[in-house]
Amino acid sequence: MHGHGITLSAQQHAYAVQELRSEIASGQCRIDCCDFREARGWRGFTKATGIGILEHAGPGLAAAYFEVAYSALVEGGLFLNQAITWCGQAHEDRIDPFVDGYVFPGGQLLTIDETIRYAHVAGFEVLDVESLRDSYIHTSRAWLRRLEEHREEIVALTDARTYKTFRMYLAGFLDQFSKGRIGVCQTLLRKPGPSTVAPHLDRARWYCDL
Repeated sequence: MHGHGITLSAQQHAYAVQELRSEIASGQCRIDCCDFREARGWRGFTKATGIGILEHAGPGLAAAYFEVAYSALVEGGLFLNQAITWCGQAHEDRIDPFVDGYVFPGGQLLTIDETIRYAHVAGFEVLDVESLRDSYIHTSRAWLRRLEEHREEIVALTDARTYKTFRMYLAGFLDQFSKGRIGVCQTLLRKPGPSTVAPHLDRARWYCDL
């Protein structure tokens, strides 16, 4: 089995290369620092996963995101997308000035129905949709607690303003998850056609094999 990962972050890339250096050296793994659109033309993957990409792509790049994933997969290949989703009214302004200005410039959350619509347009079949909002209430609370516990280290690595910015962001993140205004969904998609991936009839086997 061979894995190929990509990230836009130079810091994430350096960390992943360090952590997976033995797998990279043996040819089992490859990690590129690039935009997902640079993966156009990639082919032959039986499975792919996108974690935390779609919320940055927003509606402007959502179609391209699913098209790239679809083209990269063999017929019957699986694509697991995980993203923060908008749970409020579809017509509401989803751009938070603070988050857009200081944390994730240009990002915009999609609703789960918008996510599925873009996936369908690309050609995907939907196998499963699972909400992880309740889990992320606990996750974001733990992130905030750990951030506060390591305040001095974080300020030393960055500065006091950066610490305060992300403390405000995580506190707001927790509040929005708790109120149900945002969520997290995993969507399992399949490229139609004769499958080289063993067919499974239950959720447990789908996710165990990813």
